[in-house]
Amino acid sequence: MLNTKTRKALIAGVASAALLPMAAMAQNSGLSYTWVELDYLNLDIDGVGDDGDFEDDFNNGDGVAIRGSYAMPFITPGLFVQGSYSITDAEASFQGTDENDTAVTITENEDVKRLDLQVGYALPLQLQSLPDTHLVTRVGYVDVDYGDFDFGRGGDDDQGSFRNLDEDNSDGFTLDASLRSQLLPKLEGSLGVRYTDIEDADGASVIGNVMYEITPNWGLNAEVDAGDELGTYLFGGRYSF
Repeated sequence: MLNTKTRKALIAGVASAALLPMAAMAQNSGLSYTWVELDYLNLDIDGVGDDGDFEDDFNNGDGVAIRGSYAMPFITPGLFVQGSYSITDAEASFQGTDENDTAVTITENEDVKRLDLQVGYALPLQLQSLPDTHLVTRVGYVDVDYGDFDFGRGGDDDQGSFRNLDEDNSDGFTLDASLRSQLLPKLEGSLGVRYTDIEDADGASVIGNVMYEITPNWGLNAEVDAGDELGTYLFGGRYSF
């Protein structure tokens, strides 16, 4: 019969053996969850400028975004936090209605500012064709404002909302899930879905990215968040740690 000391050593050995494959996959993965990125972004709003001119149809506003991600394996393998802040200038005046069918006008060159804070988890998957693949899930807080940025305030003025952007000084949450893979030695990509709920407005969108790795640390990233009424396109440079 095994004594207490031997049983404890045996249990520790079995637990270590069970955790070793996941730890090895996390260490050997080329997919980094600690990075900083500076982006150019472009908005495509459904129904605005849809006159057959590609440039007018595509560019309903552009701006810049700064984003970052930080892995926290010291808490648990696969856990990370992400954040982003963007400022966009509208390139067209457009009109719509809010959830109460009230007319809303967003004027040309009016700033749209957005803050996203997310917590995510990356689960390694054992796929024969793409061995370095993760199932990535995230939940986050989002705040979208027109004009001045007001963190966490609820809209209490007469300004309404335009479709999925909802009213000024509004906030809500996002949920998303995607598959992220190292497709080629210098190319990674992801594809998934996102649900956004900002006060009384909500909607689903398709999300994805492709990043070319110039060096092990530097990469060029192209990303899309395409919903029924709003599409956001980003292109920028990423430094991974």
